[in-house]
Amino acid sequence: MIQIKTYPIDKIMLTNQVLSAYINKFWVEIFTSIKDNTHLMLMCKVEFTKEELGYRTLGHLRRVNFNDKELFIEYLSLRLGILTEGYTSNPISKICFTYIIKSGLAGDNDRGLLQDLSTKTFTAHRFNNMNLPITVNPEEYGEVISNSYIQIKGEMFNRFVVEGVPVRQGGQAIPSLMIITIKAKKTSQ
Repeated sequence: MIQIKTYPIDKIMLTNQVLSAYINKFWVEIFTSIKDNTHLMLMCKVEFTKEELGYRTLGHLRRVNFNDKELFIEYLSLRLGILTEGYTSNPISKICFTYIIKSGLAGDNDRGLLQDLSTKTFTAHRFNNMNLPITVNPEEYGEVISNSYIQIKGEMFNRFVVEGVPVRQGGQAIPSLMIITIKAKKTSQ
């Protein structure tokens, strides 16, 4: 049976320290009493304070044994590092753990926590319902419709206006425009 443990949070930003504290709390409250010869199928998600952002999962469903707490914290911290902008730039109101209690210990072949994700390459990340490429090349975000240089506090920046793939909202395709500002490279004189 699927169970959910929710921790209300008062509009704080998601950090590795906050995440670790709530995983520890979950482990003590839920896992400690059932740790003998059982494992959990566990997933963690957050609810943002802004209702339009809704819930977002931090990682995939994982099988974890009681002794896997540090591995689970490390796994979600690594995922948070990959998802950083979209997940840490908006305050959250809840952290939720969805879990199923399973009999027996999870074997090494079933435990995705034992997979090394640090060498996995990611080509995109999701931010505010947009899949954005992980690059500093503005052309990979869409068609560059403006390219200019600006000066801010004595430093030169290259500003691009990019028309990206339309975002679907309420059944309608809304054109997406992005402004990308990159610190200009110093040229030798």
